[in-house]
Amino acid sequence: MSKVLFLENRQKTRLYEEVAKRLSAKHHIYWLVQNRDFAPKTKNTFIIPYPNRQQHKQIKPIQLDHIVASDRQQNFFGKKQKGYFYYYYEQIDKYLDQLKPDVVFGEATAFHELITIELCKKKNILYLNPSTCRYPSGRFSFYKYDTLDPFLGSKEEYTEAELSKIIKQINNNDFQPDYMKVKKKGVLDRIKNKVWIFWAYVQGERYNTPPPFTKFVLEQKRKKNKRKWNAISSHLEIQKQSVLYPLQMQPEANIDVWGRPYRNQLETIKTIYAALPANATLYIKPNPKLKYEVTGEMIDFIKHTPRVFAIPTTTGMNQIINYISVVVTVTGTIAMEQIFSEKPVITLIKTLNNTVSNCAFAKDQEELKKALNTFFNTDNLTPTSGEKMKYISEVIKKSYSGLISDPYSDKNCIQRNNIDKLEAAFVEVIEKTGKE
Repeated sequence: MSKVLFLENRQKTRLYEEVAKRLSAKHHIYWLVQNRDFAPKTKNTFIIPYPNRQQHKQIKPIQLDHIVASDRQQNFFGKKQKGYFYYYYEQIDKYLDQLKPDVVFGEATAFHELITIELCKKKNILYLNPSTCRYPSGRFSFYKYDTLDPFLGSKEEYTEAELSKIIKQINNNDFQPDYMKVKKKGVLDRIKNKVWIFWAYVQGERYNTPPPFTKFVLEQKRKKNKRKWNAISSHLEIQKQSVLYPLQMQPEANIDVWGRPYRNQLETIKTIYAALPANATLYIKPNPKLKYEVTGEMIDFIKHTPRVFAIPTTTGMNQIINYISVVVTVTGTIAMEQIFSEKPVITLIKTLNNTVSNCAFAKDQEELKKALNTFFNTDNLTPTSGEKMKYISEVIKKSYSGLISDPYSDKNCIQRNNIDKLEAAFVEVIEKTGKE
């Protein structure tokens, strides 16, 4: 029997709790909880007490700068103190030594998860983040630690006809990635969720939960920046050399953790601009779910910089993509979409996407400059049908069937048929831990 540790992550805890119930027949299951109001109702649950005033302020000689740099409380919600990072580091360290898990399952989003990842690396404990692989929908991968590197996979083999159908569906927008299928919540559900989170805040959870007033102020600022953005925005014109940078929503692990070196998107835009050929144009597209990534400084830069333009928030990707020569993204889903639509894309973080000829990886500004020049000056870098099928086949082989979400976002995730799929995937991964 393996020792399996799950990390609490608010509503997603309910999904993992259903999976853990199934796993408990064959494995020792433990829980480590940061937010006690979301603790699972099961045995072997260890709740980390909230730090007292002295512990909240005490800085220790532990290197956690990269974790602080990815923390949404520090980056977006105005939290100044950093002592609690060191308190939680020591607490999590203690529990990992006490429990000695063979594998840890959790997200790579909240600070306590990032601390756990850091400690698991040091202790040679496998940490896996179950998360959607975006396309095809209804599939997920177990990503190792805080990377986009998948662990194992189903090794399923699809027929050429099945692979062609998936590629066609992606091109025709016949289905969306799972994380984009979130249904609008009813008033009662929204109120219950807000009350639940607010009650946890009142009880002392001030580390992953921002002050309500701070959120209110930020929301007003977000609306103001959205209005300013649209005031300076312009519609695309056909250009010989045009680059699109689609902003990624923040806060979000997709860029704050997986794309950490590029989490400051204004600096990323400046890097792209500096790599542009002399006559090329850069267009910036806001995320459809625009949050805090658009800043006054970003708007000023776009407004006062030649050949850089903002695209209106109401403009869909399908309305502009044919005007664009090359797309540059950090870790955006658009990389996969560009691969299948046979258009050039450059990513700033290396993934499986970069195995396809029309998806280049640029590790720095100089490589970005070279990649842009290559795409601008090469007539045909279109991936073959076989190349695209090989790529999506690899995505399928390195993923599993199942929906990873939480019951608040999508109640289908805790339906029996989905839990059956997740159980099978978790069992296979646990049994093969250390055998990759």
